[in-house]
Amino acid sequence: MIASPAIAEDGPYNIDGVVPDAGTTEITDDFGNVKELGPLNSNTTKIGVIHDDAVPTLGSTNPNAQVDLRRAWLDTAKDLTTGDDWLYFAWERDKNTGSGFIAYEFMQEEAPAECDYENATEADLIANCNPWANRTDGDFMILWDQQGGSLDLYLRVWDDSSGTLLLGAPMALDATVSQAAYSADGFRGEAAVNLTDTIFGGVTGCLTFANTIPSTVTGNSDTADYKDTILQPTPPISNCGTVTIRKETVPDEDPNTTLFGFDRNFTVESDAEPPVLEFDLTDDGVQTWDDVFFGTDYVVDESDIPAGWALDSIDCSASTGYEPGDIVTDVAAGTVSFDLTSGQTVDCTYTNVPQTGSLLIVKERKHAADGLGETHPHEGVGFTVTGGNLSAPGLSGSTDADGELCFDGLVISSLVGDYTVTETVPDGYVSDDSAQDVSIVVGPDCADEEDPVTVSFLNTPLTDVTVSVNSQVDGGTFSSIECDVAGSDSVSLADAMDDPSITIEDLEPRTVVCTIVIDP
Repeated sequence: MIASPAIAEDGPYNIDGVVPDAGTTEITDDFGNVKELGPLNSNTTKIGVIHDDAVPTLGSTNPNAQVDLRRAWLDTAKDLTTGDDWLYFAWERDKNTGSGFIAYEFMQEEAPAECDYENATEADLIANCNPWANRTDGDFMILWDQQGGSLDLYLRVWDDSSGTLLLGAPMALDATVSQAAYSADGFRGEAAVNLTDTIFGGVTGCLTFANTIPSTVTGNSDTADYKDTILQPTPPISNCGTVTIRKETVPDEDPNTTLFGFDRNFTVESDAEPPVLEFDLTDDGVQTWDDVFFGTDYVVDESDIPAGWALDSIDCSASTGYEPGDIVTDVAAGTVSFDLTSGQTVDCTYTNVPQTGSLLIVKERKHAADGLGETHPHEGVGFTVTGGNLSAPGLSGSTDADGELCFDGLVISSLVGDYTVTETVPDGYVSDDSAQDVSIVVGPDCADEEDPVTVSFLNTPLTDVTVSVNSQVDGGTFSSIECDVAGSDSVSLADAMDDPSITIEDLEPRTVVCTIVIDP
């Protein structure tokens, strides 16, 4: 007869015999009339001493259906009401009338390197692997008595205070810290245990169990034999998790000298006393804490952004164990907010970009046909912008019908230096200043109504003046021409028997006075 579920504590889990709970990790195993790896049957492979067994520890076994596990499930979670950490474990066996005990052993150290279950051959595992070799003080086992459909759970903890690693006496787990249930058909079972009250209680640091071995054993004594074991990689059991914060800048800063300041509101095991909750990162910098205690309402804040920089994005997609929306990012506030529990890692990248501004180039010319004495827009004039962080040959363009050319997205000059605007002066014109330096600041974009940083250019058309004398009789006159160009020290002279001519080129607007003397 299968016992009905007890009324007991199950923390964040629902121990009702519907196996497994959602979101738990499945661990598969061979079953049926097949050979599978398990401990050899000898005096040195009993529960209490197998860690000292010299290889070969494993061999090919074929457990009977009553003790043959098909698969197991494993998980940990925090009870958000009490803050306690809970363990969930479940199993499925090949027959619904089991015997002996279900045992889950939790070891702090990872399985030995020789026990590479995913890559090593069976022959290599038999020759070199003892999965229990790294047992240490504080490791523990939870055993479930299967006889008569019992729901009794026991905790046994390894202790080396005597100088010898010994398995402590069984401690019954009562309904205040545990609950167990069978499925209706008897093939499966599940249980939850309060780790905070039974294992983590009083622990002030991080405690992790990296190697878990589900098994069936013949009893609850040190001399019990293993019947079936599931030798597979398992998720770690811990009261701490990992948080990683990364910094990137676009474009990539080289060298990485700009410091971005952060705050955190959580403490870690390795913190000094008092803890320093501020930290700095440069471009390509990474800050990782692998000893963050499980908890809720954790926040990381980019609180000190250097002048000239802006936070562009926060990407936490590299995090694991979270559903969309579980980690809340706020770019405007510079914050990442999250809870942390078993099976979760936080991995967020803050990306900053230089603040930018825009540059408006205004090009005007004097053109009499459009109005005397006034300046007018000059269309089609080419300009090149260099300097700042621009790669050669820079940015180039031509003015529109309004005589304007605008460039967006220029990194502000306080970060990259000034820019130089150079005009390609059209033929027939002279520029007041064909190259001008300009400082870019944060300001409106080109499409905004308000003008951004503006630099203006004015061109003046040039004039050629030609004065000539044409005697109607060849050689009939001896003439001279003298021109005084206002604003210039130069005087143009022509004195010849033949008809003289003077051409003065590239004159800007001014007065030119020419004196012509005709002498026969």
